[in-house]
Formats: sequence, C-alpha cells, structure tokens
Amino acid sequence: YGPNHGFAETVQLPTGTSTVCAYAINQGAGGNASLGCTTVTVLPTIADQGRVPFGVLEAVQVSGNSAVASGWAIDPDTASPISVHLYVGSVGKAVTADRARSDVGAAYPVYGPNHGFAETVQLPTGTSTVCAYAINQGAGGNASLGCKTVTVGG
Repeated sequence: YGPNHGFAETVQLPTGTSTVCAYAINQGAGGNASLGCTTVTVLPTIADQGRVPFGVLEAVQVSGNSAVASGWAIDPDTASPISVHLYVGSVGKAVTADRARSDVGAAYPVYGPNHGFAETVQLPTGTSTVCAYAINQGAGGNASLGCKTVTVGG
C-alpha cells in the first residue's frame, strides 16, 4: 500500500465539549469505516486584563506538628490552574491550585473545576498563623486568600 496513508487536519471547534470523529471513506463497493472518536474540551480564550486572582483559604486542619491547608484560587485572566503560596510565619511553600473541585467548577463554569488546593505544611509548637496567597499569572497583583490561626500543643 505504500507509506502515503496518514492524515492530519485542523478543525475549528466551539467553546465547550465536542466529539471529533474520523472516518475512512471507501473508494468503491462497500461502506465507510469509522476510525474512532475522541472528546475534546475547548476552553474560552480569556485575555489578560490584569485582574487580581480570587479564592479562599477554607481550612487548616492540624494533626501533630503539621496541618493541611486547603481552599481554591482562580486568576480570572486564565482558565489554567495557578500557583498558591502558603506561609507559616515567614516560611513559604508554593503549590499549584489544580485539584478538581466540582463546586468551584459549578460556580465558575468558564474556568472549570481544577482550581483546588490541599497541601501539608509544618507547624512549630505554639500558635502560628497560616496564610495563603493566589499568585497572578500575568499583569496585576497577587491576592490574599486569607489566614487561619492554629495552635500546636507543647
């Protein structure tokens, strides 16, 4: 049959979820054959307008000398997950807010559900303040997602 039987094509799709199928078109007697289908999601094009990220530090759950800080963050200038910086006092840790959160996706469908975070941080004995900041992906500033005060017994 020779080497010249591959194909590639660019198709325009609307924003949202679409099913793309390919068929081999028969050149004689017989029918066409399905080569398969795939589902693709096209996110909306969002221009960077320098808007500040938003979200919330929802919980800090302490266990021994560590805690899980959790919440969600969105930069309204991108549908992609963004960085969140967590601080215990002056000690920082960068995480990506890319965990699936169906509640966030339902509230902000243009951005999708993958904007949650849950990360373990280490705590010293005594009282500490755990803070979270959403890091802007383009023009504009970062945003505080809030702080929680926690205590680890001695």
